[in-house]
This record gives sequence, structure tokens and C-alpha cells, in this order.
Amino acid sequence: MQSGDVAGCLAWLALVGGYVDAVRRLGRVAKEPPAPARGGRRPLKLVRPASRPLPPRPTVPRRMMTISILLTPDLVLPALPARAKAEVLDTLAAHVGRAHPHVDAHRLASALHERERQSTTALENGIAIPHVRLAGLSAPLAALARTTSAIACGAVDGRPTQLFLLLVVSAEQPAGLLRLLAKAARLLSDARCRARLLAAPSAGELLAVLREHEERAQRSLHAA
Repeated sequence: MQSGDVAGCLAWLALVGGYVDAVRRLGRVAKEPPAPARGGRRPLKLVRPASRPLPPRPTVPRRMMTISILLTPDLVLPALPARAKAEVLDTLAAHVGRAHPHVDAHRLASALHERERQSTTALENGIAIPHVRLAGLSAPLAALARTTSAIACGAVDGRPTQLFLLLVVSAEQPAGLLRLLAKAARLLSDARCRARLLAAPSAGELLAVLREHEERAQRSLHAA
């Protein structure tokens, strides 16, 4: 091999060796973390989190509101010895206040009396559904009283009243009162239900009669 060829070959090998060495250095640099910036802080590296599907919203079962659900035995008065409508309203308000301490019984009684001054809530066949709306309630309230003797309450049919079903709903949800009034009116318009309510010997029996007739009415409604 001539000296010129040897020199050219050596130059070519040196060029290739330098290229390989440069590639190796670049590989090491790529694997190393970036040098810290001034002040000793490393540049922030933004990492986008992997997208995950949102969990399904929990389903809340709908429970049909009934009158009997709102009542407990301490809110059912089977033998109230009242002689006037005002006394019945005051007693019902007091029992609601005891059962639900967040309710001001005096405020409730005042609202009931004001409602009765506008028009009587006594209906036909010896029943009355005094009702009122109060601000700040989270759920409807109810109470039931059966007086020991019927009371003149200015009912539309002129008959005295002996069964008083109190309904109280939130002032922020007026539609709730209309629904409860409709259910109460349908329930107490049943002559057999009224007769059994008048004959039930205790608060528990009164509540059981209401629950039974409400369940029967719901079955009839679903079957229709």
C-alpha cells in the first residue's frame, strides 16, 4: 500500500472514530437529567395525568311520600279532650314542637290560627286538614288528632269535626303542600277509612289504619 493510501485510510478511520465517539456522548447526554438552572433549581417537568373515566353518579332511590311516613305514635293523639278548634291547633303545634325541636311551636300555632282566619280547613264528613307553610323546613311534618267529642269548625257541610290531620311543609316548596293535601283528601274521603280511624283504640292502631289504606290506594293507582 502506498503512503498516500495509508494516510487516507488513517484519516478515514479517525473521522469514523470521532463520529462514533460523538454519538456515544450524545447518548449519554440524552440519558442524563437536565442540568439544574441557575439558583440550583431544576426546570419543572409538566406531566399530564392519564385521563380516567368519571365514576357513575350514585342513583338515589325515589321513595313515594305518604302521610303515614310523616307520623309517629307520639304525633298521633287518639283521645284529645279539646272543646274548640283553637285548642286543637295549639295542642297539635305543641306536639310537633316536642317531636321536632327545630320547629318553634308558638310560631307554628300562630301560623295555623292565621290560616284559619283566612278560611276554615274543616271539610265534609267530620274531618279537617289544617295546613301551613313555614320557612326553613327540610322535610314535611304531620300530626293527627281525634277529639273525644266532635267540635264545630265551620265545615262546608255544617257537621262538627272530630278528625284533625295537620300538615306543615317548607315555604320554599309550595308544590309539596298541594301534593300532600291531595293525598290527605283522597285518603280521608274513604268512608271505610274514616270509620276505622274513629274506632281505632290507640295511636298505634290509628297509624296502622292510615298506613294500610295508603298502601291499598297506591296499589289501586298502580293497577289503573
